[in-house]
Amino acid sequence: MQRWFNTVLPWAQMSWLFFRTHLFQPDEVYLVVGDESVVSKAGKKTHGLGPFFSSIYNKPIAGVSFFTLSLVSVSDAVSHPLLTEQVVKHAETDGPAKAKQRATKKSAAKKNQRGGKRKAGRPKGSKNKDKRHVEWNGELRMMERLVKKLLELIGGLFPSPIWCWMVISATTTFVRWCSKVWGCT
Repeated sequence: MQRWFNTVLPWAQMSWLFFRTHLFQPDEVYLVVGDESVVSKAGKKTHGLGPFFSSIYNKPIAGVSFFTLSLVSVSDAVSHPLLTEQVVKHAETDGPAKAKQRATKKSAAKKNQRGGKRKAGRPKGSKNKDKRHVEWNGELRMMERLVKKLLELIGGLFPSPIWCWMVISATTTFVRWCSKVWGCT
């Protein structure tokens, strides 16, 4: 058995081959679904350990997170996971956004200390922000990479897949990108 421990297995290709040969039904409608799952973990040396939001606890918890792309059969209501990858937060990719959030919180705290509560409504002089051109964080780049890998894997078997995103970070930017790539609205 020990000889198999160092073997790298192509799980994505194996899952796809199994699905295509044994589970695929040509007349069935399939949804491509992306979902992130968090598993609580108490250790300190686990790779990828960090604070991830858990909808069960309704707060961030220490644990590991996995993002999975699956094909879901509509009539059978069965999910067939094809690609799974561990989500690892990197300080260098997500750092600028977090630093900006911390700076904003600090400046808001200073303003509250000086003058009490802010007036209701929009502050004078504030400008509209262009929300179409958003800098992608590491998580969105990971999703993009997985979607491209899935499209390469499934080839042209599905003419126009229906995409569903069940993650909190599935922003309108990522949905627009998916729509542009696959020509769907």
